[in-house]
Amino acid sequence: MAAAREKIILVDSNATSRETLASALGSAGYDAAAFASAREALDAVHEGGADLLILDSASRDSRAHEFVAELRGAAATESIRLILLVGAGSEDRASALDLGADDAISRPFSPAEVLARVRSQLRVRRAEKQLREKMRLAE
Repeated sequence: MAAAREKIILVDSNATSRETLASALGSAGYDAAAFASAREALDAVHEGGADLLILDSASRDSRAHEFVAELRGAAATESIRLILLVGAGSEDRASALDLGADDAISRPFSPAEVLARVRSQLRVRRAEKQLREKMRLAE
């Protein structure tokens, strides 16, 4: 039986960036869905779940604080890994991590770096899921 493809939801208001990343994620074997707004992405998460979210925190539509608070505040979504795409400065990356992101990538970025960071975050997610399952069995 083949393992289910891991699901990634991407939010980026820039159509070119969104298409480039969605294509790279799909080519890497992930089930990727891309949206222009955070609201559409949250609706998709609630409808079909996700393993990882990539959010452009600099987009005009983005309300990163609200998005992260909603994501982390619900039991059904709190374990989804979150990568924020931020400005070029180290302060932007630090703010994203303090906000609750699991990782932050500065713009401009290369699709290869994003894919490497996605693989890293999904390894952590798989390990957490295994640990939760072991704890459930131990109880």
